[in-house]
Amino acid sequence: MSPLLSRQPIGLDEQGLSYSVLAAQSRILQLLGDGVPGREVAAEICRIAAERFAGVGCAILTLDEAAARLVVLADAALPASFAAALSGLTITAGRSVFRALASGAPDFCAAMSEEPAFAPIHAAARDAGLESCWSAAIRAVGGDDSGAFIAVVCLFHPERKRPGPRGVKVLELLASLAGLAVERAARARDAMRSAATDSAHERWVDPLTQLPGRQLFERMLRDLIGASDPDSTRFALLLIDVDRFLDINERYGSRLGDILLAGLARRLQKALRRGDLAARLEGDCFALLVRMGDDADEASRLAGRFREEGRRSFEFDGQAISLTVSVGVGVFPWDGSQGAMLLANAEVAMRAARAAGGDGFRIYSANLRVDTSRISSASATAAGPESAPRLDELELLWEPYFEVSSRRWTGLTARLAWKRPGGARAGAADLWRAASRAGMVPGILRWYVRNALGDFARATRDLPAPTRLSLPVAAAALATEGFVGTVAELLAGERLPPESVALEIPVQVLERDAGALASRLAALAGERLRLELSGVGAGNLPLEALTEVAWSGWKLDPYLLHKARTSPASGALASGLIALARQMKAVSIAEQVDEALDLTWLGLHRCDLAQGAAFRRPVAADQLGALVAELRKNV
Repeated sequence: MSPLLSRQPIGLDEQGLSYSVLAAQSRILQLLGDGVPGREVAAEICRIAAERFAGVGCAILTLDEAAARLVVLADAALPASFAAALSGLTITAGRSVFRALASGAPDFCAAMSEEPAFAPIHAAARDAGLESCWSAAIRAVGGDDSGAFIAVVCLFHPERKRPGPRGVKVLELLASLAGLAVERAARARDAMRSAATDSAHERWVDPLTQLPGRQLFERMLRDLIGASDPDSTRFALLLIDVDRFLDINERYGSRLGDILLAGLARRLQKALRRGDLAARLEGDCFALLVRMGDDADEASRLAGRFREEGRRSFEFDGQAISLTVSVGVGVFPWDGSQGAMLLANAEVAMRAARAAGGDGFRIYSANLRVDTSRISSASATAAGPESAPRLDELELLWEPYFEVSSRRWTGLTARLAWKRPGGARAGAADLWRAASRAGMVPGILRWYVRNALGDFARATRDLPAPTRLSLPVAAAALATEGFVGTVAELLAGERLPPESVALEIPVQVLERDAGALASRLAALAGERLRLELSGVGAGNLPLEALTEVAWSGWKLDPYLLHKARTSPASGALASGLIALARQMKAVSIAEQVDEALDLTWLGLHRCDLAQGAAFRRPVAADQLGALVAELRKNV
């Protein structure tokens, strides 16, 4: 196992320390993503700190304004008597002792026994054999410069010493992670104090649209049904799904996709009457709860009205972007007297509207359930010519990437896309899913690799400097028998050096079955192909996966980078991953970089490569030659 990820204590001033803590933060983010209570997450942070810092105890102290004292949220490697002394400090004394709480900057006391401010805990520190105290204040997550300090993270050492610059950075990183845990614990505490209003609890609100998320929506649906008389109450549950949203993301970028979703959410909410509810269940799917009268046709009028709201175009940089939506409606109590059944039937109706081509609505009926099951069965078993991709419908989209520091062009990414009949473009995920049903994965894989390598070789053969090619690989393709041999054979046919080609392996593949893929990844590395891990910073990536494969590059999760500039916690994580990639001798790569400010942030944090609209948008294969001719001026 890599020393960076080992569980052996590391001295305070050793170079590997900061990267060890950076690697450990993946564990913390996994716990937060899994919904683990804040106090438990804080305890894990303290345990990691005490484990990584040789001979150090750690404590996270919060401010309990109601009790006017400090509270030990979590601690590790500290004697119980010393922890009790910390917990007994009044807030006034606590701010005096831990000056970081007053100044906001990290504070380092090399000799607690001689520092008058530490008088309240002199005896306890002496009995515990502790001498140095390093502390950093934790600001409320998302707070601005005037935001209140809500807690402090402290490291206690038996020797008199101050940290070097690297130790300071590690302490700041611990404070960023601890801030997430403290915020979660505070929300849980506030929820207990105000149970009557916890339906508006922030942790159940979708951060992009500020609408209730699925968990809160399902709870409110249950509460509404429980308070409704089936004999006299009518309300409609509408599910609204954006048609072909993947095409929009691929064409304009995920950032504009997020802007469109947030804009649609505002429109839906504005169109509701007082007392009705809008929620975002997931991705591009919204739910509405709307009161009804006794008119049987009211459900159709509601569905039509919200369909029209979805069809209104959005203006962005002087360009009109149009959406369409598929709407499914279930009515209480006719289509379900329980929340789960009503939601399931509304989804059946929405899927029927989508199967009919989208841009429409369906009101639930039992016949729809039969019809949609037939559609699903047909697509799953027949996969006939109309549902299966044809080779002449495939295309490559080429996107350059650049060095962040010099803006110099260094390579190309070839993405596979599917132009469906009628001109709609489906992304790679839909293509591989359809190909798997039709048994066409080997043929499409061969088409993709052969054309990408051939186009790349012809376009770059006369360049004065070597250029690299990246090929995103789907799970279905990676699992294909003969995958390694196919890639090696086609590579040799184009006489390209293997090290000029990188295969992008998505994090999600390793989450599911890293062990089973180990031999295949080793075989690819044996062919001297470069391997890049994409989506780093998302999901629950096993830390061993970072060390057991010789990754040449880490492509960071676009959503993480999207938040890095505005969220201190996300910024700390993204910066840490870039630094960890550098320590692991992997190139750090950012994609979907659409704004100049994001590019500036990446440069300040020493990211190696980037691609996105801030540089150049993707082009079709017939434009590749012209693109390379333009870019070669920068080589």
